[in-house]
Amino acid sequence: MGESLTPEQRARLISAGPNAGRVRHNRKEYEMNTEDSRPAVVGQVEPSVRQQPRLTVRLTSFPESNGKRNWTALLVRVDKWSGLIGNCGGITIARGELWNRVAYEAECARALLGERDTEPHILDYGDDITTPDQWAGEVRGGRTAA
Repeated sequence: MGESLTPEQRARLISAGPNAGRVRHNRKEYEMNTEDSRPAVVGQVEPSVRQQPRLTVRLTSFPESNGKRNWTALLVRVDKWSGLIGNCGGITIARGELWNRVAYEAECARALLGERDTEPHILDYGDDITTPDQWAGEVRGGRTAA
């Protein structure tokens, strides 16, 4: 090893210590691995990355054994999907006998997902309503009456 080095190189190695060549080699490997392995454009999505499913909120009613109906707000996928069979294909957000209370939670979830521009106002959903036909519509929340 000593015969192929110039006197200047030998002096640098001696002053740097016994691990100087190894450190320099590892630094080059590190730079090669980090710089060359990065994608050219950060904003592009690689083909192996799966897109997240689009979600929406569904408000539906289910019958009870006593003849009443329970309203349920579900977070579901927009596209057809065969998962979560035991829960109608979604995750329960709210459940109750009064439509307006479940509808308020559903509208809050829609605002969170970006399906509506304004947040719902809780006073618009304050009356005890059992069906959507009895509802007068939002007045304070930004939407016009239905």
